[in-house]
Amino acid sequence: MKLQIKRRRLIPVAIAMAAVIAVSGVAYAFWTASGSGTGSATVGTSQALTVSQTNTVTGLVPDGVDHDVIVHVVNPATFSQSLNADAISVHQPSLPSGCLVGWFTVTSPTIAPPVVLTATGTPGSSADFTGKIKMTDSGTNQDACKNPPSWTLVLDIVVS
Repeated sequence: MKLQIKRRRLIPVAIAMAAVIAVSGVAYAFWTASGSGTGSATVGTSQALTVSQTNTVTGLVPDGVDHDVIVHVVNPATFSQSLNADAISVHQPSLPSGCLVGWFTVTSPTIAPPVVLTATGTPGSSADFTGKIKMTDSGTNQDACKNPPSWTLVLDIVVS
């Protein structure tokens, strides 16, 4: 006996098979899908540290004693930054006429880099360092440097 398939019965079976294949193809594509794209990121920049002298130096005399210069450094940023060095120097234009910058010896604080200053508002967001200043004896008349407070010795403090 010969099996005969009628077209009317074949059409629903073909549609059902096509639906099964389509559904399984979508599921397969979901699990093996891939793609690519691009994105970007930026790096922040450092923010200038706030530097100040926190003590007052008075009584500098030729061949006198060393005086402390206390340098206070604050990290104003919301992220940690490191401090590697600092330097203190005498600012020439602030001296009175005849008072020479070479008559002052400045020793910058010693820093073991890097010193990490944490974000503002957290412990460790600032640090203090101590340098020294002294007036040397030039062997000449140094009266031009007398009589403060008519003038103030300006120190340049630079950190990096």
